Amino acid sequence: MFIVSWLTYVPTVIYGPGLALNQVSGMNVHIVTPIISIICIVYTTLGGLKAVVWSDTLQGSVMIGSVVAVMIIGIRDVGGITNVIKYAVEGERLEFFNMDPNPTTRLSFWSACVGVFCNMLLSFSCSPTAVQRYNSLPTFSEARRSALGLAIGGSSFVVLSGFTGLVIYARYKDCNPIASKMISRPDQILPLYVIEIANKVKGLSGLFMAGIVCAALSTMSTGLNTLSGTIYEDFIEPLLPNKPTERKASLILKFLVVVLGIIAVLLVAIIEKLGQLVEIAQGFGGMTSGTMQGIFLLGLFFPFANTTGALCGGLVSLITMIWLMAGNILANYSGLIRHATKPMSTEMCANITEIVPTQVPMNTMMM
Repeated sequence: MFIVSWLTYVPTVIYGPGLALNQVSGMNVHIVTPIISIICIVYTTLGGLKAVVWSDTLQGSVMIGSVVAVMIIGIRDVGGITNVIKYAVEGERLEFFNMDPNPTTRLSFWSACVGVFCNMLLSFSCSPTAVQRYNSLPTFSEARRSALGLAIGGSSFVVLSGFTGLVIYARYKDCNPIASKMISRPDQILPLYVIEIANKVKGLSGLFMAGIVCAALSTMSTGLNTLSGTIYEDFIEPLLPNKPTERKASLILKFLVVVLGIIAVLLVAIIEKLGQLVEIAQGFGGMTSGTMQGIFLLGLFFPFANTTGALCGGLVSLITMIWLMAGNILANYSGLIRHATKPMSTEMCANITEIVPTQVPMNTMMM
């Protein structure tokens, strides 16, 4: 389950910075994504878990710094936090208590709470990427502190990102960038926003792009490192006649990292045809993570469960989720599903004076 989940998630992560770089510099997405992937594959292959952890720490700092910088400048741009909240309320962007119990409702209090809780529970406890790091620590108390820090940091970053979205809405509430043809995809709105406010602080667009690339590198390196270890321990090592030497095991792991990285790059071509990145990531993640989490909880609360039962239950769950996911994608393409959107206007587009083309010289980013 984990292998399927991350092999579909990593291409989504790679495609994000490629799309952003295309928006601000005009670089071809299919050139950017292989370059980012090669960098990640090289240091993950050569450095292993230690290199991944240290690079994740540095990349995470840049990522958080870029989001905070964009948010602070954006708040000043719209006149303060009070205006951000005011515009969000007026535009019906803050709906905390939509208590509709209908499970087919796309966004409600219940779908958000259940979905976020399950996603966080998997990410912070059952995910092999997290478990690998917990096991690398020398004591149980340090692993517990690491889990607590991960939960607090991850939750805080989600809130930070959500508030940044409200700041962006405050700027474009009267000028829908898609309807006004400023951008062609919802995924391009954040790069557009950064470009428009970048002249207020030199280097902001460069910091923003560094943050996006760091986020992609961090996630991809984590995924490749854990995927290679999982495949080796679960599928390759049991088939070897003798326990391999440390050097041989290291070579196999490095080979797996390279192969998985190449597969992820090739899958980008499919990901870009499927729709919005957030929806794709959540859809593919939910398709497998629920099954994986269910198996973990089954073993935790029902000690009498056996391998056959867990395997059968997992397969039924996975097949059901694939059916739902495929049906949703096909229904969206055929027009059978039309998700209701919040109203937006284009009345004030003439007053947004810093409209920029989708291709900006690279030296603009480096100012």
